[in-house]
Amino acid sequence: RQINAEEFDFGWEPGLDASASHVAFDNSSFEVRFLGLRQFTANQFVETDGSEVRFDANPDVFAPNVQSIDSRYTSDLYSLELNWHYVTYCPFNYIAGFRYIGLDEDIGAVLDAAPQTFRYRTETNNDLYGIQLGVESAPDMPLFGWHCLSWYGKVGIYGNDTRQRTILDTTTRGQIVSESPDTSAFLWEFGVGLDLPITSCFTIQGGYGAMIFERVTIGSDQLRHIDFINAAGSDNRGTAMYHGANLAIVYRR
Repeated sequence: RQINAEEFDFGWEPGLDASASHVAFDNSSFEVRFLGLRQFTANQFVETDGSEVRFDANPDVFAPNVQSIDSRYTSDLYSLELNWHYVTYCPFNYIAGFRYIGLDEDIGAVLDAAPQTFRYRTETNNDLYGIQLGVESAPDMPLFGWHCLSWYGKVGIYGNDTRQRTILDTTTRGQIVSESPDTSAFLWEFGVGLDLPITSCFTIQGGYGAMIFERVTIGSDQLRHIDFINAAGSDNRGTAMYHGANLAIVYRR
């Protein structure tokens, strides 16, 4: 319970979402987009007063006389997209493209059992690459007649070159478990925005968006699947969600 992911609070972090588009003669466009978020970090420190600590592995591993647990959890997300926006002259336009996403996590704990110190750490890496399809609002056919309202939705299927590496160092066992359970993954992304024109070229845009990952390797999911005796085990069926507000300046010429 002391290093359960539900007890960590990542809070809010800033990030960069930048894109550049070239519009063709038929108003379709080619877009390059980069998304990078500042590292999310959460820390916990708990006093355990000489208790025996159980690592919920498979099977369990125990560490005696633990005085305190100092734990840290980090998560990184970055993405690069190449998209074609196809004009349909309908209430929405189509999006098709290629995307790479990096999702990396690190969760670890130092257990003070003076004069001993026990250490646990799991690192996970997800390199997702594949295609995505989507729809977006058409500027000349606004939703509900609001010319200032924009929206989009995307879904992607990706190959996931994933890795997990877990280290447990106790008095009775020092073990490393490392596996690369490659799989496929899915991503849903959607968002809404409000556009406020300033000049004929500049627009201020604000909005809210979310990304939902399925079948990815999450740091906090690994421990209960790991067999330290046989150095095996992993979980690549995790779910993660990132969401937040955005504020942008859009330049068109």
